[in-house]
Amino acid sequence: MSDHYAHRIFRTAWEDTRRNFNAYRLLAGIGSMGGGAVALLVLSGGFAGMSMRGGALPQIVLSGLAGLLFTFLAFFLFSLIQAPAQIDKAQRQTIEKLNSAQASTDKRLRLKHILGKAYAQGETLLGEEDALLLAWMAATKNTIQDALGKGEGEFFMSDAGTIFLGGTPTKNVLTGRLTRLRELIARADSVSIRTDWDGLGVTGRRRGASANRS
Repeated sequence: MSDHYAHRIFRTAWEDTRRNFNAYRLLAGIGSMGGGAVALLVLSGGFAGMSMRGGALPQIVLSGLAGLLFTFLAFFLFSLIQAPAQIDKAQRQTIEKLNSAQASTDKRLRLKHILGKAYAQGETLLGEEDALLLAWMAATKNTIQDALGKGEGEFFMSDAGTIFLGGTPTKNVLTGRLTRLRELIARADSVSIRTDWDGLGVTGRRRGASANRS
């Protein structure tokens, strides 16, 4: 066992003991306990005289302190036994958080890559057959819906707020989708990615799943 790990065990046990045992409040109660003992001895004149001669009062106080110390040590020993498990649990939770954060970052980078690739493909479709445009639109929508939810997928297909300055219907449709895609790429760092998205592009299996997602 390394010195650092042993120090962590001791520190964890100490902090746990202080928290559970509430040592400060118990130590503060010593004064009231001693005051009660003094009052009892004063009311018993004979016992008070004996206490002055035989030292009964210090013995009572010392017994109280000994009991307090024994209880504190018992709490500390229990905490010391539990400390390694608590440290291991805290380490696992930290690792899980780091892994989750890294996985989220990886997914976001993957999403940006997929959206950027889809945008580049879309730019090449002007003048191509409508079937190619429709296939690209469907695949891109499914990708967005698969990663971000149905709302983002539907918004990609919407022309709300878009102004077209002439052009053929096919060109306008493509322009609208590229505009939506460009806007999505710009805010890709702030959108919420679905936790069940595997970071892959759309496959036949996931297309079917995407249609049922909201």
